[in-house]
Amino acid sequence: MARKHMEYPESVAATLEKLRTESNNKVTLSMIRGRFCAYEYKYIVDADRKSNRIKRQFYIGWIDNLGEFHKAVHRTEKTRAKNINEYIERGLRSGREYESAHVDDVDSLILESLSRDARMPVPIIASNAGISTGSAYYRIKSLFKKYDIRKTIEIYPKIFGFYRFIAVVKFFSKQPDYSNIKSLLAAEPLIQMAAIMKGDHDLLIYMLAENVDEVEKIIYRIRSNRFFSGISSSWEVGYLREWHGYIPLRDEFFKLLESRVWKKSRDSPRREKDQLLPSEYAVLRELNSEGGMEFTAIDEKHRLSRGNAQHTYRKLIENKVIERATIVATKPNCRFSLLIYLKQFDVVSFNQDRLKYITYVRDDAGNSPFNRFTIAGDASAPYGEILLTPVFGYSQEDADLWIRRNVRGVEIGSSIITDYLVGCPGFRRLADIKNEAQDK
Repeated sequence: MARKHMEYPESVAATLEKLRTESNNKVTLSMIRGRFCAYEYKYIVDADRKSNRIKRQFYIGWIDNLGEFHKAVHRTEKTRAKNINEYIERGLRSGREYESAHVDDVDSLILESLSRDARMPVPIIASNAGISTGSAYYRIKSLFKKYDIRKTIEIYPKIFGFYRFIAVVKFFSKQPDYSNIKSLLAAEPLIQMAAIMKGDHDLLIYMLAENVDEVEKIIYRIRSNRFFSGISSSWEVGYLREWHGYIPLRDEFFKLLESRVWKKSRDSPRREKDQLLPSEYAVLRELNSEGGMEFTAIDEKHRLSRGNAQHTYRKLIENKVIERATIVATKPNCRFSLLIYLKQFDVVSFNQDRLKYITYVRDDAGNSPFNRFTIAGDASAPYGEILLTPVFGYSQEDADLWIRRNVRGVEIGSSIITDYLVGCPGFRRLADIKNEAQDK
């Protein structure tokens, strides 16, 4: 069956024909976000793929309804190319690291759709990206494999009465045996992420707690363990007020919530405000582990009536218990992640640059597969900001350097994350982060 081509307004079609005449390469249009986006494209040979002939395309600009062509403004070094040939050549010279660092506009839109709603039907994702449903299935499968993506749900722990805390640790005499530390930290259900670092600090711990006393007990329990015997260290622990990004919750956290599931009895005829219905608990725990799980499978597994899980999910979304179904890339294929700690020693000077700083943090991800910052938040001890950013091969003009040049009133510390002991950050590409809710 012949593929049906999109019909363009006469003015747009005329401009497209002009572009094709002026270019030495093939040019096509895709309708993306209400714009007629123009691409040069060609097929190249890739010996590392099962299908050797793969399509590469290069965004050259867009055409408005009056037929006026608006040339693309590319932000990164690779995409500042004259044409598709130069674009491909730059990618080939940079190798696989470059491929991981960049995604084309279609993959960007797919990642944005999945980050916004991981349960979005593929035909809708295809429509958002301006491609066929079959192409969308192929690209989604490739992206999931390339970055080891899994579906999950985003939950703000404050809704359950838990607050975020972060600890950064510096070891002085010697480093502990991290194989032992890994098992020690993993056994604490309130610890959601822990990482080994090099730089100003050696260990990062992100945890949830209902109050400061609980945090102090966790830290004391960890520090008094025999694994830290004879190791001198400094621990900075503070409250973290997140305003961008998320860290996925571990299944161990939901085991704690099991005690809050309401079970009707003579002593408990009605559920309390902080209690969960069995169906709510089932949906939360199952979708946190596998965000794409079918609702009928949840019904069957937990012996719920047919349709109960789907109805419960909708109510949890409506009540903002679940912010969204989303994705996390557990292998982002970046060179490393960088933790940046901004200690504010002059708040007045910092506030003068704060708007510029916030705009930079929330800026578009460009050609990167993920947001510029995985997490950004205000820390209470020491008073300042915490940033976590993936660093690819091309971007060592990164956040650390930008902040040093543009933000006053702060002392900057940074550490490279070399390995994750527990959990992982929420690597994803979420568009319109300027409208994201804060501190939930």
